[in-house]
Amino acid sequence: SSAISHLEKAVALDPTRPDLAAELGITYSYAGLAEQAILTLGGALPKLAALGQDDPLIYVAYGDSCLSLSHLKEAVSHYQAALAGKHDTVHVQLNLGVALHQMDRRAEAIEAYETVLKADPGHAAALTNIGVAYQEEKKFAASLNILERAAKLSPGDPLTLTDLGVTLQRLGRTE
Repeated sequence: SSAISHLEKAVALDPTRPDLAAELGITYSYAGLAEQAILTLGGALPKLAALGQDDPLIYVAYGDSCLSLSHLKEAVSHYQAALAGKHDTVHVQLNLGVALHQMDRRAEAIEAYETVLKADPGHAAALTNIGVAYQEEKKFAASLNILERAAKLSPGDPLTLTDLGVTLQRLGRTE
C-alpha cells in the first residue's frame, strides 16, 4: 500500500486536521501529482498559517507543484515564503531562479542562481541557467565564460552543450 493511500485514509478519518492534509499535499507533490498537491495544500495552508504551523516544507512543495504547472507567480511567492521561513536550500533557490527566469525577470533569476553557486560552486544547472540568462541579454562573452565552466562540470549534458554552441555561434565562432 502506498504512502498516498495511507495519507488519504488519514485525511478522510479526520478532515478537520490541516496538518494531515499538508502531509498528503506534500506527498502528492513528491509524487508529481501537482494538481492534487495544489488543491490539497491550498486548503491546508491558510489554516496552518492561522495556527502558526505553516512549515517551510509546505511552501516548497506548493512552489514545486506550481512551477511544474507554470503557475509562475504563485511558485515565486511560495518559494519566497519558504526562504522567509529559513528554508534556504539549493533546491529552493534554483527553482526560484527558474520561475523568475521564465517570467523574464532575469536579474532576479541570476541573483537566485548566484545564491546557489555560493552554496555549491560546482552546480552545473545554476551555471548553465546564468549562461542562458546572459545569452538572452546578449552578453555573449559573459555567457561563454559561464557556459564553458558548466560544460567542464557536465560534459555530457546536451542542454549545456547546445547553449554553449549557440553562444559561440552568436560570437561568430562557428568553427
